[in-house]
Amino acid sequence: MLKTKLYNGTIEVQFDELRHKYYVNGKRRPGVTTYCGVIDKSKALVPWAVKKAVEYIRVHLEDLKKGKILIEEFNQNEILYGAKNEADREKNVAAEIGKAIHKWVEDYANKKKPEMPEDKKILNGVNAFLDWIKEEKFKIKHSEMIVYSKKYDFVGTQDMELEKNEKFYLGDIKTGKGIYNEMRLQTAAYMEARQEESKKKYDGRFLIQLNKETGEFFPYFLDYQKGEYERDFKAFIHCKAIYDWQKIVKLSS
Repeated sequence: MLKTKLYNGTIEVQFDELRHKYYVNGKRRPGVTTYCGVIDKSKALVPWAVKKAVEYIRVHLEDLKKGKILIEEFNQNEILYGAKNEADREKNVAAEIGKAIHKWVEDYANKKKPEMPEDKKILNGVNAFLDWIKEEKFKIKHSEMIVYSKKYDFVGTQDMELEKNEKFYLGDIKTGKGIYNEMRLQTAAYMEARQEESKKKYDGRFLIQLNKETGEFFPYFLDYQKGEYERDFKAFIHCKAIYDWQKIVKLSS
């Protein structure tokens, strides 16, 4: 259980890494990503899950056709069960790789001199991060910092704070295959909480996508236009309101 004190020691936040749960002064509180979870992602995720199921069945049927699987060993129920769970299996594998990349970056930021990973996909993500930092000449100020907003009562963990030419940026590292709108809301929430507690002003937000397959990096700097941050944070607050409303309705129904 990780513990940190904020607001001059008046707020203690505990984070259970295994169960990914936050506690603020002993009270369970949802995290920023939980609130952003009210946004419907099915338009992209459902076709992807169906595609993975079809691919799984196709591979096993081809193996049967080529004689790699004997007809007497072919179990239809096992194939259907495997197809049903293929998307979740692949998602879990990707999540573990993402966690490993985040952990390496955290150790690197804390000057622990981690060894280079042996797993190719983890190594690709690490190299993409190092290439980005070197190209942009960023200085890492903080990594994996727990933040909390007393005003709006939400908690979360920001991935990274960077500095360049006396300007400060806050953002998230992403190892998935896409960058989605709700990620803007996450960074806006982290920035709001961080600025509220530290009284420090940031010059902008970023998302850095690290490609596990190719080792490439794709940076997305936010707040190019006036009002982007305020717009994104307002949308986050609406997500929080919907989440809290759903909990109340569920309990009263």
